[in-house]
Amino acid sequence: PVKYAIIRTSYWFISKISGLKLRFGQSDFRLLDKKVLKVIVDIPEYHKFLRGQTEWVGFKQAGLSYDVAKRHSGEAKYTYAKLAGLALNGIFAFSRYPLHVIMMMGLAISLISFLYIACVFLIWFLKIAGILHIPMPPGWTALIMAIVLLGSLQLVGIGILGEYVGRVYDQAKGRPVFIVRESSE
Repeated sequence: PVKYAIIRTSYWFISKISGLKLRFGQSDFRLLDKKVLKVIVDIPEYHKFLRGQTEWVGFKQAGLSYDVAKRHSGEAKYTYAKLAGLALNGIFAFSRYPLHVIMMMGLAISLISFLYIACVFLIWFLKIAGILHIPMPPGWTALIMAIVLLGSLQLVGIGILGEYVGRVYDQAKGRPVFIVRESSE
């Protein structure tokens, strides 16, 4: 029950962030037309996520429901760690969402950092004007502003770099820009 909930959640999450329409219960055991098989085999990806690739290529699919027989002996070899690896493979193969999250976090932290810098600057100004009497160590304002500013700029830079790496990764997968389903020749 717990394992199926994790699997179902993984399929839902991968579908949401990748745009694929994965359904619970899919497996890599399937029949493929020669044309579909050729397209999938011709994609020079190293870490193939077959469940996603068969959906991504866009050919018509039909699912066959069946009752899974109870295991006669032994135990399932697919551990939670292997399930997590499969889910991560699906996410990384079909989505740059994690890179977008890092970028958005960097931008959000930058915004908060600039607001914090403005508050620190205001406190410093009010202290200089004699309105506010908060004891602060000498150099504290400059140190905090430098740390916060440089840290937030680094996060934004990492996010931008991640976007470029994601685009290079998409290109390096070698997936075709389009797939010809039928030809009149």
